[in-house]
Amino acid sequence: MVKLSDVKTSIEIIQGIVTSIGIILAGIWSLWLFVFSRSFAGTLIINISFKRQIIIDNVPVAIVEVKVKNLGRTRVKKEYFILSINEMESPFSATRPYLLKTKERSDFSKSYFIFDNLIEIEPNEEFQDEIPIVLNNVKNFQVAVQFRRKKSPEIWESFGIYSIDNQC
Repeated sequence: MVKLSDVKTSIEIIQGIVTSIGIILAGIWSLWLFVFSRSFAGTLIINISFKRQIIIDNVPVAIVEVKVKNLGRTRVKKEYFILSINEMESPFSATRPYLLKTKERSDFSKSYFIFDNLIEIEPNEEFQDEIPIVLNNVKNFQVAVQFRRKKSPEIWESFGIYSIDNQC
């Protein structure tokens, strides 16, 4: 016949084994979740949109909104964030894709640092700002935004072509 003390001892041994297995599995899960699955590559999305045109002292000013969001699982520290503008003389068709040549793309006449107070972007954090651009009576313009990660060669860019007439 089995004694009650033997059953109690067996139950305590089984309970200790199950608890130990649970602790080991929780440790493996947390190691995987917080160490191995964390990507140190940043994932930023930058959107540029032309909001509206205003006239200040008979000078046309375009208001461009820039949004940046970190979709990754690690924070991204900023080295610089630049907005560049190139005024275009010739009109373009807003209904068809517009392919820029390398020379056109790098030929920006004005560049400005934006988001000066931004130091880093945490995961799922989003920033946006409206930036005024003086147009000098030009109806078509290109806007490029470039974000460079600190101590890394990673760069994110966004690019847009806008027309005051079409407001595309």
